Amino acid sequence: MERRGPLAHAEIHRTIESKFKVKTYFVPETLFGKECDYVKQRIDKTVVGKNNLSRGIRNYESFGEFLSKQE
Repeated sequence: MERRGPLAHAEIHRTIESKFKVKTYFVPETLFGKECDYVKQRIDKTVVGKNNLSRGIRNYESFGEFLSKQE
């Protein structure tokens, strides 16, 4: 699958900064859940994300699942 334009890696940081009015790495803990939901929505809207969802493949795991794998 081809992209419609060049990949702009910094774009996600710019949109998070615009939406939450703070740099990506300095989002307050109180907004962390909303930031996660926003990133999940962005992932689900990608071509790969849509294909994964249609095939029943998860695009991400919960924070609890991540922590359990680290132990």
